[in-house]
Amino acid sequence: MEAQAPGAEVGAVIVTPGEILAEMESVDAAVRQLGGEVGAVPVTAAFKQAWSAFAEEWRQFYEAHKGLSQRLLTEVYRQALAFRRRVEEWYAAFAREGWRARALVKPDGAADQGSQLPAPPVLAPEPAGYSLGTIAWIAAGAALLSGLVVHASKE
Repeated sequence: MEAQAPGAEVGAVIVTPGEILAEMESVDAAVRQLGGEVGAVPVTAAFKQAWSAFAEEWRQFYEAHKGLSQRLLTEVYRQALAFRRRVEEWYAAFAREGWRARALVKPDGAADQGSQLPAPPVLAPEPAGYSLGTIAWIAAGAALLSGLVVHASKE
């Protein structure tokens, strides 16, 4: 068996729509905060234009997926995590422009060396073997079959 590279996906992950919404709201808060910072200081026109395009892309994703029925797939969570990484890259680009986001500076004036955004929750991968959906179908089939056996024995 081949060793898996660090950071590689292990398997399926089950994420609730509430967890997806929490991740999306965390990213949205970071986008709004950095948007305010970008608008408050003089940055290059190229930076501002690229930031505006990214912020619009995020806004469209957020609006399209904020409803419960749009957050039922784990892929939406993966996309939100990808946006999180991109926002962190934007924070780094903002720093390269010569600015620090005010919310990332501790009250004592020392720069926060931690992650700009809270870390996403660490979810345990689904165990190898049957998926949750498969187990649910097996359980439903077993319940149906046991009901038929009980019904047949009563006749």
